[in-house]
Formats: sequence, C-alpha cells, structure tokens
Amino acid sequence: MSNLTRKFGVCSVGKHVACVNKKATKAHKVWEGMIQRCYHNTDKNSVYWGCEVDSRFYDFQDFAEWRVNQVGFDTETFEIDKDILAEGRKLYSPDHCVFVPPQINSIFTGHRPSIYNTPLGVSYIKREDTYRVTLRDENGNTVTFRSKDADECFRFFVINKITIIKAIALKWRDQIDVRVYEKLYNITESQILDYFKNKPQTHKQ
Repeated sequence: MSNLTRKFGVCSVGKHVACVNKKATKAHKVWEGMIQRCYHNTDKNSVYWGCEVDSRFYDFQDFAEWRVNQVGFDTETFEIDKDILAEGRKLYSPDHCVFVPPQINSIFTGHRPSIYNTPLGVSYIKREDTYRVTLRDENGNTVTFRSKDADECFRFFVINKITIIKAIALKWRDQIDVRVYEKLYNITESQILDYFKNKPQTHKQ
C-alpha cells in the first residue's frame, strides 16, 4: 500500500484480501487507482481534476464489499465508472459507480470542438475548407461525414451518436447493470450535450 493510500484511505484487514503473494488483488488495484486519480493529480487539465471519493469508499473493506455486489465486477476488462448514471458527477460513490466495458466507459470522450470554434463533434479541415464528423460505431467501424455546413455536420453527429449509443447499449445489455442499459438506450439529445459539456475532452485534429 502506498503512502498516498495511507493518507486518503484505510486499507483495513477483514473479509476482503488486498494482497496475495505480494501482489495487489483486482479489488485493491481498483480502489487504490480511484484514490490516486482523485488525490494524486497535479494536472489541472486532467479529466479527474476536482474529483473526490465518497467517505463510504474510504475503507478498502467497505469498497470491496460494495464491489462484489455489482454487475460486471468480476469481468476482467470492465472498468469502474462514476458518471454514466449522473452526468457531470465528480464523486466516486456507491450510489452512482458501476462497472462497464471500455467501449461504454469511453463513449462520451473525444469530440471536443476544435480551435476553430466548431460545434460539438465537428472538426474543421483547413486544407479542404470543409467540416468533418468522425465516429466509431458499435463494432468499431469508422463513420465519417463531410460538409461545407458546420450545422449540418453537427446534426449528423448528434443523430448518429444517439443511434450508436443505443446500439452499444444493446450489444452489452446482458452483461451490464440494467441502470446503465436504460440510461444509454433512452438517451436524449439534451443528455448527449450535457455529458460532453460536463466531461473534459481531448481532441486531435
């Protein structure tokens, strides 16, 4: 256990094991990683800047007990997510955290407006003097749309992003928390905009 975890969390001894043969268990890695992202982050541009951990997760035993009762906790590739159920949420809490596949965990990243002040999801390609939207569908295929009209590109982005999110929800329906499925499958345009507004993004031109 790191000095950082000692300062911001309590790795108490109990039912749940934190280390086996000097190697951290998956539960402990997730718990410590959560604390590290929130309290050992000096980059103000980080997506985790300002995030906190609910006091009910301070103790490793409490977190581990909550974890084993969550859908997908034992799926090796699933990741903990704090804000799908509550967009803009900066608190890791037992009320809103869920385990989801990377495809869902990254569903609201990217698509930040470019330096040309374009709408959400729209890039301006200077050498072509045109606007472009690039998306990935539920199967990982690239979907691209170009237009001279930025607003037309924006409408394409929103309509197709909703369609893709619904398809991804259906794809993972039997493996994820029903609350996640319902949130994604019933997503609206205003919720799409809120998610991206409240989530710092990275964008590559």
